[in-house]
Amino acid sequence: MSQNNDETKEFNWRMASSIGTVLILLLSFNHCVIQPSKTSKKTADAVDNGSNNNTNNNNNNNNNNNNNNNNTNNVVNEEVDVGIKNFEQINMTMSVLTGVSTSDNDIERTYEELELQLPEKNDIKTFLSANQVGISKLAAEYCDTLVDSSALRTVIWPNFNFGQNPNQALVGNSTNQTYIINQSLDKFWGNNINMSERASALTELTTLLNDLLLGENLASSATTRTVVKGICIATLSSAQVTLL
Repeated sequence: MSQNNDETKEFNWRMASSIGTVLILLLSFNHCVIQPSKTSKKTADAVDNGSNNNTNNNNNNNNNNNNNNNNTNNVVNEEVDVGIKNFEQINMTMSVLTGVSTSDNDIERTYEELELQLPEKNDIKTFLSANQVGISKLAAEYCDTLVDSSALRTVIWPNFNFGQNPNQALVGNSTNQTYIINQSLDKFWGNNINMSERASALTELTTLLNDLLLGENLASSATTRTVVKGICIATLSSAQVTLL
């Protein structure tokens, strides 16, 4: 692999980690909140009102003990209305959304390296920050392969000229910036978001896009592709893609 490709890979992996943090804070918040079930349990103080004072005192003591136990085990006992895709499901989902085959050599190698870092179960309560980092790194590999393939990228962004440098295509060009982001949202998130969530995502991703341009070579079309990869990683590794 050439030195330029190695540098691009290194940049993408570093970018994936920072994007993963942004996603947790900004893009995934509304979807990662654990919702307990609506069912409720009767407490011990709802028993026979005709009990004598000694019985009532005993019941009150029991209730206090039960409340303490319930508080301690609250998270364990709650039923969760959402789940997280496991490692196989995430890999297959990213493949379907990007059009990149799971048997691609770079994808296979990266997936094998990250498999233990990806979610093992569908239980959202077992999800760790390390899982999100792994998801972002896998998304980085998929997006790297996607954007570097003219055949695949034209499926996602058919009306964008990847041969232009950022000065021509992105800097101060809100139309192209919005197009890149909207196409990414449409292809990777689909119609499963409301207008408010989409507007928030558009704002945050626009900020991310412009941040990715800072300090880069704006006269090189390679930078254009790198920035698009960043938007791809952010949307592909988000909760909209990985939650069940």
